Amino acid sequence: MELLEKIENNITIIKGCWNWNLYKDRLGLPIIWAHGKSVPAHRFVYELLNGEIEPKNEIKQTCKNKACINPEHLIQVSRSENVKGTGIGKHNKIKTHCPKGHEYSIKNTLRIHNNYRQCLTCKRAFGRRYAAERRENERV
Repeated sequence: MELLEKIENNITIIKGCWNWNLYKDRLGLPIIWAHGKSVPAHRFVYELLNGEIEPKNEIKQTCKNKACINPEHLIQVSRSENVKGTGIGKHNKIKTHCPKGHEYSIKNTLRIHNNYRQCLTCKRAFGRRYAAERRENERV
């Protein structure tokens, strides 16, 4: 079976996205077997239909659908552009409390490199439990 035919036979088109139906890697990105090896399907389709990918560039799905291999949704970007905005995601930025219910206030939030936040109340409680367990284990 020719590769283009294989691609056409293994996609489902939903809202303009060409969703890959076959193999996906552990991150959910589509994988295709081509030229004797497994390759990322979105990269393969981009190169097949749009041309060569610059050596340090990556392919980004503009539709934000990991399974999409529609060449109209694929653009070539630098690594830094591809990971832009992957720090505290929109869904986490809007959270006002940690999973245990403590408020993410200025005094109660530890920020690490502006990409990660941790509840200080939970961090301190963990530290106390950890220290108590160590003391207990030293006695035994």
